[in-house]
Amino acid sequence: MLIYLIFLALAQMKVETNISFVEQIDHGIIKVVTKKNITPERKDLEENLKVYREQFGVTKGLFLVVFEEGGILKNSTRDAFLSKERAEMKIAEAIVVKSIPHRIESNFVKRILKPKYPFQIFGNEEKALAWLLTFKNSK
Repeated sequence: MLIYLIFLALAQMKVETNISFVEQIDHGIIKVVTKKNITPERKDLEENLKVYREQFGVTKGLFLVVFEEGGILKNSTRDAFLSKERAEMKIAEAIVVKSIPHRIESNFVKRILKPKYPFQIFGNEEKALAWLLTFKNSK
């Protein structure tokens, strides 16, 4: 019973970081919703990485990242976003974009920088989740 209560508490936990809200949703997927109009720094990505590991116990998982409107990634932050340390943690990552600038940037990441893990861009969460679930047994 205690294990179930701990699991239930983790399933309902939402952690706010400097740049986002992070929670673990169904099937153990880590959902990250960025705050509006943010320009993340490397230290912000490190804070999120720490939350994934320490708050949610993720060593390798599925990630759903929802970019709210506004904000942009700097080149140095983009490099950190694709770092080896972060890549080793991801089985697959679905990006949901709501604006043309985010779609352009995400396409640049996918086509030019080519992440070392499955990476796909979507216009809505439903399709992104369906795609992520195809990797569910890849842990």
